[in-house]
Amino acid sequence: MSNLETDQLKHLSKRRADLAEERKVTKKRSPNNAAAIKASTDAVKAFDISKAGKLRSKLVKKNNDSQRAMTLEELVRMKVLLQQRTLLEKARDNAVKERTDLKKELDEKIRLRRKDADGWHSTMDRIYLKHGCKREDYFKRQFSGRPLKQIKKNAKKIFRDEKALLMQHKLPSVAEYVIDKLCNDMVILLTRSYKLFALLHKECTDDKVVIHCEALVKSYMSQYREMFKGVTPKAHCIKDHSVDLFIRYIENGLPTS
Repeated sequence: MSNLETDQLKHLSKRRADLAEERKVTKKRSPNNAAAIKASTDAVKAFDISKAGKLRSKLVKKNNDSQRAMTLEELVRMKVLLQQRTLLEKARDNAVKERTDLKKELDEKIRLRRKDADGWHSTMDRIYLKHGCKREDYFKRQFSGRPLKQIKKNAKKIFRDEKALLMQHKLPSVAEYVIDKLCNDMVILLTRSYKLFALLHKECTDDKVVIHCEALVKSYMSQYREMFKGVTPKAHCIKDHSVDLFIRYIENGLPTS
């Protein structure tokens, strides 16, 4: 079918569908009004025997025939595509199973490494515990605000120890300046975050405090954008909403929760 015939079919089918819908509505709205029901039914019949209705029937038949009629080449092509789809689905299922098995194996190895007293995770845990932070909660997705506050507050000391550990265990291909910059950047980011949130939870006394808050937000986001691509929802809230909320809760500062 040509594009013109397709458009004609859509237009004529809509006209008939509107008449059929009116008949349905009439039967529902006036079930005892035989005359109205007969008139709406006759309208559908009249359309079917009209020139437009006959053209629609002709186009419907032509459309159905064109969809049913497939050449031998098309049938062969369809068979090949179905076979390819089946192979791809099997490959996908195998890849999913392989990924699941590898994840289980990796999780088990990580679990065993964490139990090793001299392992990487245990050493990192001791660094955080040394500064009053229960780092293991982070891996359980239960990292509470208090340990996080401690990490921010003691970022300089924590990442001094972590830097020494990373230097000790780094691969030969990793340059020392990369680890040095990473730890220094984290100290700057966490320290600025600590100062910002410490101010947000205090009483806002005057405009100078608000200006200071705005400066801290800009300082924190500048370091954040230098280290990370994109902006997380939490970073967006800090950037675009923290100062407004700070002013709204001007008497007591933001809620600690």
